[in-house]
Amino acid sequence: MEPDVLLAGERVLWAGAPRQAGAARRRWARAVPLVLACAGAVGFAVLVLSGPLPGQARLGLSVFAVASLISLMPMVRAVFPGGTESYRITDSRLVAVTGTQVRSWWLDRLPDPVVVGDALSFAPAGAGRHLGPAWPVLGGLADPQAAQRILLDARRDLSARQPVPSPAGVELPPGLTLASGERPLLVARPLRLRWWYGEAEVWAAAAGVVAGVAILLFGTTAPGPFLLFTALLAGFAGLGPTVVVPGRRRRQLTRTHYVVTDRRVLTWAGGVLVRATELARLGPPVVLDGRVLLEPVVPGPTVRRRGSDPLAERGGHSLTGLADPRRVADLVAAAQLADRSVPPPPAPPRSKPEPWATW
Repeated sequence: MEPDVLLAGERVLWAGAPRQAGAARRRWARAVPLVLACAGAVGFAVLVLSGPLPGQARLGLSVFAVASLISLMPMVRAVFPGGTESYRITDSRLVAVTGTQVRSWWLDRLPDPVVVGDALSFAPAGAGRHLGPAWPVLGGLADPQAAQRILLDARRDLSARQPVPSPAGVELPPGLTLASGERPLLVARPLRLRWWYGEAEVWAAAAGVVAGVAILLFGTTAPGPFLLFTALLAGFAGLGPTVVVPGRRRRQLTRTHYVVTDRRVLTWAGGVLVRATELARLGPPVVLDGRVLLEPVVPGPTVRRRGSDPLAERGGHSLTGLADPRRVADLVAAAQLADRSVPPPPAPPRSKPEPWATW
């Protein structure tokens, strides 16, 4: 069952889906790195089992290979998410749905679409290929020219909506001051906290526990002084993704406020402005796992830190633990649609991608 992807008052102008043969071909093309990684883990396990290592060390390394396979499950779900793939053009957005995964873009923040075979591509000429592409490609369409025509007409008709009125009684967090003339529309706090968010974190926790067991099995064959180091390493591998990282995030969320104004989205935590982004630089809100996700229109370079939010590292926002995420998403979208005068951010530089980023 596809998720409810429409915002309040949004109208669907066109709906389509890729032809099954083309969708399957693209999916298996994306699966090449996954197949190579799985083959490497299985080959490693076979070499260990057939090697001259002692029995317990051999078992430990085999369990570690299992942990590696478990850690690949998020990649499996990304390549084979389940469900059907479909596209929608509304009066304000382009929406792509694959299973429970939803991506969307404001029509007037997209480059001009170009028909390439049976695909409708929005990638600027010479933009290259990147991990997590900023621009969509609708492939396998029966009539891409019709989709292009409808999208261009809808984008031409897209104009600024009525400003969102400021509700009475909105109190800013102590210490936070807004710019001159900026109006607060919403102040929300995380109230419905979870220990893990999304399947990827559950799989990471499971892989960490299995890896911890593997380290213990391998380390018990080592000399006595090495046992303490082995126990610490196993605890770090097992408790990090299951207790430490979720607990630290939960503690930070209890001190967090999310502020939406008529110009920006702000994250305020513990008396410090953690992040502030102009509405024009954020894509449409998407509700997923009880969160409101706001991708940047043009993602910046991602620097992944342990326990950090990858969406925030790309320049976006993840509003977590909200009591009514759908209402917040509709309000953010209304505020974004009320001001279309701000020019969109520039396209990413046409620099040559690194070799690892061309898969």
